[in-house]
Parts: sequence; C-alpha cells; structure tokens
Amino acid sequence: MADGGDNRIRVALTIAGSDPSGGAGIQADLKTFTALGVYGASVITALTAQNTVGVTGVFAIPPQFIGQQLDAVASDLNITAVKTGMLGDTATVAAVVEGIMRHRFQAVIVDPVMVATSGGVLLAADAIAAVRSRLLPLASLITPNLHEAAKLLETMVALDVVQMEEQGRRLLELGPGAVLIKGGHATGAEAIDVLVTRNRTVHISAPRVQTRNTHGTGCTLSAAIAGYMAQGSELEHAVQNAKSFLTEALKAGSSQQLGAGAGPVDHLYSIHEAIYQCPPGSRGPRGTIDATLRHEWGRERRIFARIDHHTQSANLAIRLASGVGRGGGAGDLGVERSAAVWAALGARAEPGAEPRRIDR
Repeated sequence: MADGGDNRIRVALTIAGSDPSGGAGIQADLKTFTALGVYGASVITALTAQNTVGVTGVFAIPPQFIGQQLDAVASDLNITAVKTGMLGDTATVAAVVEGIMRHRFQAVIVDPVMVATSGGVLLAADAIAAVRSRLLPLASLITPNLHEAAKLLETMVALDVVQMEEQGRRLLELGPGAVLIKGGHATGAEAIDVLVTRNRTVHISAPRVQTRNTHGTGCTLSAAIAGYMAQGSELEHAVQNAKSFLTEALKAGSSQQLGAGAGPVDHLYSIHEAIYQCPPGSRGPRGTIDATLRHEWGRERRIFARIDHHTQSANLAIRLASGVGRGGGAGDLGVERSAAVWAALGARAEPGAEPRRIDR
C-alpha cells in the first residue's frame, strides 16, 4: 500500500471475472461498491462471453498477469476488504492465493462461484479441490449457495436449515473464519441464510422476492458484505446489512426488462432514490421513478416557459426604452415609460426611486 493521500478512502477490491452484460462479475461488484459509498478496484481473472440467457465462452487471464494486476492495485491503494468471485481453474486459484498471502489482506470474502445463474460452468471440476484446500483457509468468510456448499463438501444438497447448519459447521472445519450458506435457491416464503461462526450460528432471513431477475445475486451479496466490511463493519453486521441491500435490489429490479433471460438486480436502486427523491417503499419499483421523471420534465417545461416569457418581456422593455415603433430615441426615459419597462420586466420600483437610464 502506498503512503499517499488515499488512506482516508475506503477501498474494496473485487477479484473476479468480467460479465459483459453487466449483471454479474466485476461489473455487479463495482456497482455495489459504488452504491455503498466505497471506492471499488478490480482484478480481472477471466473474460466471459455471456448475457442473461447463458455463457457462450470463457477466456482465462494468464495467472502471471492476474498477479501483476494484484500487485499494481495493492501497492498503491489502501485496500480494506477483498472479495473473490469467478476463478475458473486451478492456476487462477493459485495466483489469487499467492497474491492474497503476499499482500496480507485482512478482510477476505470468498464467493466460491461455480455455476452462473443461467447454468454456465464457471469453475473447472479439478479447481474445486484447490479452492477447498488453499483458498478457504485464507477467507474471513465464505458465501456458498446450497449447491456450492454441497460441492465443497462432496455431499448432497441441504434440504432445510438444520442441514444447512450442519454443512456450515463442516465447512468451518476447512479453515475459514466464518461460513454463510445462502438459501436463495431453496423454497418457502422466507429466504433464509445461515451464518456459522466460531462462536454461534445465526439465521438471517428476508421475505423471498418473486422475480426472475436474479442474475448476479451471489456476486452482489458478497460484494455488499465486502463493501460494509471495508467501511469498518463487524462481520455479522456486514452480512445482515448486505442481506437487506440485496433484498431491496431484488425488489427494485423485479419489474425491469433487460434481456431475454434472468435479468439483473437493480444495484443502484439507492442512487436512483437519491437522484429522484423517491422515499424507500414508494417506488413501484420503476413506476414512481418514471412518474418522478415525468413530473420533473413537466416542471422544467414550466420553468422554460417562464424564462421564455421573461425573455419576451425583456425584449419588449428594450423596444420601449429605445423608442422602437414610437418614434422616440434612446435618450432619458420619462417616469411613465420607465414604469412601463419595469412592468414588462416584472420588477417593482421602490417608492420615490429615480428613473433609470437604459442605453441601446
């Protein structure tokens, strides 16, 4: 880390793949960091060809260049939290592990991304062992979904919170500081995540949002946790706040129509609310913003109309002052003509004020 003036700025780093459609990967992470008021930096591990429908190609970044990116960022910025996402293969996992150890990052959130929302495979089968043995012990928190937890443990998918708790404890034995097993892929009115730490187990729930726009939800949650930890939040508090952030982003994005498949959440819902001054809960989620835009456009049209009116009035005043159309010159104005000018300009003269001279 450099000793520059960025020490007061909270910086979160995402080490993940790129999603050109913008809903997942580093794009989702950086949007989330921005929404939370954290400066976002990124190290790209892979380029994907994907959209809301599926993944059609993956280009792995050479491991040496991943390390070079990490060194460039970490040597210059005051990174206070890191999250990892798509790592792709064993060589990439090794490069990331070496970089984390080299720079001694403290708050490390590992999202063991294996499969995209659309179904595309994002982690080679032989790389799972490398994640399990080398990366998990460096993590402050890991955030597997139900299927990823089962893959890491080589077992069946948990069917209820009791089994989620049991798998969380088993994952904790692999070395991470804490485990968050996400229940987003389960069923039921509540989306329940299970947080297992060395000291206790906590259920973090929120009403399940009925939407098909779930592209990048895992990336968004882990990025939000990293963002809150970058600001100094304790782990459990960061997880709870991140869960709330994701729930609101899901609600806000539920009516968006982006792409033909599983669309993204609205990472910037809070910024939209701030810009358009829509109080939380009054969105529709898009309807109120659209209504606000129409209101603002109507207000601006009225302002422009008033400006146009005053411009015409000013032109009339100048014509009166110059005597255009009345045979007069540009000399001193009489009180009567001065009053006419002020009336045209919409101004009020103070009692006893001297007539003003207006030159052409």
